[in-house]
Amino acid sequence: MDRREGVAALQAAVTERPVPYNGDLVRAPDEEPSMITRTWRGWTRSEDADAYHRFLLQHLFPSMCTIPGFLGADVLRRPDGTEVAFVTLTRFESLSDVRAFAGEAYEVPVLEPEALELLSRYDKRALHFETASFVVP
Repeated sequence: MDRREGVAALQAAVTERPVPYNGDLVRAPDEEPSMITRTWRGWTRSEDADAYHRFLLQHLFPSMCTIPGFLGADVLRRPDGTEVAFVTLTRFESLSDVRAFAGEAYEVPVLEPEALELLSRYDKRALHFETASFVVP
């Protein structure tokens, strides 16, 4: 199946079998969002990329499981010139949980000494997003 046939099949599937929406996109202004995703970017030299990737998946993220409200994490990775770029997506139940983890200056990244040894540069600010997900039924 080429790309054009794939797009046509997807459009037909969506038209024939719409997925029912069972949630409410609107929440009350005083209601806490259901999940917060904290995003942050860092770069390594190419030769340090595998070590940093292992550090995240085998040390940092597992150690975060003891943090109240921590729901999980993803790491995105791609070559970026002579470096390798990483994006971490950490999920928390609430912004209050992020503050308990990172402190009142919660937008400042929390960096382990091992990470600092491997990173060539990084964002000085973490961003936080209310998160909703779509899962294929």
